[in-house]
Amino acid sequence: FIVINLVFGRLIFQYFKKGYIENYNKYLYTRAQTILDKTEINPDIIALPDSGESIRVFYHNNQRQPVLVFQSPGIISRLQVPDHSVLIDSLGQYGVYLKKENYDGRPVELLLTVSDYSLKHTINQFTLLMVALTGISLLASAVSAYFASGWLIRPIRSIAMQAAEINTERLGQRIRIKESHDELEQLTKTINE
Repeated sequence: FIVINLVFGRLIFQYFKKGYIENYNKYLYTRAQTILDKTEINPDIIALPDSGESIRVFYHNNQRQPVLVFQSPGIISRLQVPDHSVLIDSLGQYGVYLKKENYDGRPVELLLTVSDYSLKHTINQFTLLMVALTGISLLASAVSAYFASGWLIRPIRSIAMQAAEINTERLGQRIRIKESHDELEQLTKTINE
């Protein structure tokens, strides 16, 4: 039971953790795409980030040099920009990088980040919950196994105690047979003969 509980708990934890992170990633991609869709370079029209979000909007000029259009203050200025659309997890920031092909044949690029505290905090809370539930499950399994084993061994103990009472002075005494049509009834009949 213990091994099954541990394996099952681990599988459930991995499944829900993966699902939560996937949904979080979808939210970030959707949010970044929304901001990018509302962004224009000429004239500069930029959808501002929500509270807790940081963005960097830029494009590359004819000399392939990045031209910064807008950047939120803070740690986002220290993040490296990848060369393709990807999720970013660096310097305590979790985010997404996207490109939009629409400005003179050059892509408008967006880096959207949020603090990774919320994501990590939620995963840590879920981890603690799963550890607690697995512990409770293990305890319930151990208690159930203890009582089940006692219930299963009770007939064998009864046979053993009755057989111990038979001695040279009580050879005529017999073990009581319970009609169970199983191996225990067969064992009792064998001892009585």
